[in-house]
This record gives sequence, C-alpha cells and structure tokens, in this order.
Amino acid sequence: MRRWALAGAAAALLATCPATASAAAPRITLHVKAAIAAKRGQLSLPGQRFVAVGAVTPFVAGDRVVVTLYHKSHKVAQRTVRLAGRAGARSGSYSVTLRAPRPGRYAVQAMKLVSAGLPRLDARGVSLFVVRPRVHSGQRGALVRYLQGRLAALHYVVPRSGVFDDGTALAVLTWRSAARMARTTVADAAVFRGLEAGRGRFHVRHPRDGHHVEARLDLQVVALIDHGQVQRLYHTSSGKATTPTVRGRFRVYSKTPGTNSEGMVDSSYFFRGYAIHGYASVPNFPASHGCLRVPIRYARAIFDWVRIGDVVWVES
Repeated sequence: MRRWALAGAAAALLATCPATASAAAPRITLHVKAAIAAKRGQLSLPGQRFVAVGAVTPFVAGDRVVVTLYHKSHKVAQRTVRLAGRAGARSGSYSVTLRAPRPGRYAVQAMKLVSAGLPRLDARGVSLFVVRPRVHSGQRGALVRYLQGRLAALHYVVPRSGVFDDGTALAVLTWRSAARMARTTVADAAVFRGLEAGRGRFHVRHPRDGHHVEARLDLQVVALIDHGQVQRLYHTSSGKATTPTVRGRFRVYSKTPGTNSEGMVDSSYFFRGYAIHGYASVPNFPASHGCLRVPIRYARAIFDWVRIGDVVWVES
C-alpha cells in the first residue's frame, strides 16, 4: 500500500515539474531604435527622435514602465507608460519616444514599477551616442551611410559605400541646389536638418508625359521621371547668360554615343544642337553654350535611360 502511495506521489511530482520549469522568471527588456545604426552602438543627431522599446514578462494589465534618459548622470527626460498587451498574453510591450538635445553619450534606462504580486524590475541600460551632424571628404562610417541613405531616399544619385567620396559630394551639391541652399558640397548640420525635414524633394510638374525628363534651370537639376515618379536626380550646368538654354517642351530626336569633337559625351539631342550630355567641366552655376551638361560619370546612365521620342521639359 505504501509502495502505491509513493508511486502516486512521484507521478504527481513529474506532472507538475514541466509546468514549474516552463514558468518564466519576471524580467524586462530594453532596446533603442535610433536613426543611425553603428558598430559601437546606436547613434542619433541632436534633437532627433529615437524610440525606446521593450517587453515585460509576465504581463499584468495596468503595470507601468518608467523610461529615463540620462546625460552624465543628469536626468534629461523621463516618460511613464502603461504596458500594452492582450488579455492572457505572456508578455506586455512598451514604447517611448525621446530626444537627446546635444552631442554626447547618453544612457537609457527602463524600470517596471512595483505592482501587486510583482517586484520592481530594472532593464539593462543602453548607451546612445549623439553625434555632431557634419561629415567631410574622405570620412567613412555610419554617419556617412546615413547621409547617403537619406539622399537616396529622395532619389539623388549617390553611392552607398559609407565613404564621403566624389559621388557623395555631387549628390550633396545637387540636394543643396534643389533645397535652394548655397551650391557647395558641404554636408553640415543644416544639410542633415534639411534632410530630416524632407527638404530638397523634387516636385514633378508634368506627370502625364510618362517616361520623360524635367530640367529645372533655377535649381540646376535634371530629373528623370517615369509616370509621375522621380527616378533619379542629377546636377547639371545649363547655358550661361550669353548662350542660354532654350526653354519649353521638346522631344529627344537623336542620340550620339561616345565623345564628339566638342567634348560632348553620350549626347541626347532635344532641340537643334541642344543636348543632355556629359562634359569634363560641370560647375555649380550655368556655364554651358546652351546644352545641359552633366558629370561624365553619369552621362552613360542618363543616355541609356532616355529614349528617342521622350519629352524633355526645360523650365525655371
């Protein structure tokens, strides 16, 4: 009789062990989602929003989490939020948006407040580096990749190498022209702020012309458009005051690959001798004899994209 009782107790113990083992210990997690991901951690720009997210296990409806941002042990910001989750869910989640006002190293911390039956829980802190928004020729790394990504998102032709090279400088020049800023290749705080604000977005004027080109002489920009959608944006140098570029609506009637006797590379003619073509000198101001000059490095790509019969708009 005693042997049967012991066997029953052992069976009952085995039945309860899996459930006991599967019960997760209370815990809280914290992750920071900043605009710039780097090898050494999360990077952000001064005043830029970032998000602190995480989860609490187990989930108890009504529980609250306090997220705090510190800079050199000084509290910069603090937010308290309630956990979100479905009834019966194993874990609840939280999300808080914060800003770091100036360059430096910050610490983000999260704490679940004490609640009925559950203790206070502290997440492992996360470091956030707020960097000065300026890059220079030859610089490489996460900040340059971020700059290139923002330019590419607005359809500026730019390398995605993480190196501030000549192609990136050209893209910055083109963006600054479109944003009506000084036509330089300087990528300073004003450029980063402008990109964050969505400045420099090219507005298509003639979406009904399908696969076409829009040249904006006031911006010194050539845009390749396909059915109302911007495909690529390039820097151009149009006609100088004594030999201005014709304005109006034209069609590409001839294409000449290679380099001609005038030094024009991969030319697409849209009116008499006026063409979109590559050239050795493409300054940041109108300097041509009437054509739309583009950097030689992009001449073939534009030549291949433009087709005979495509509309070319030249406007201010």
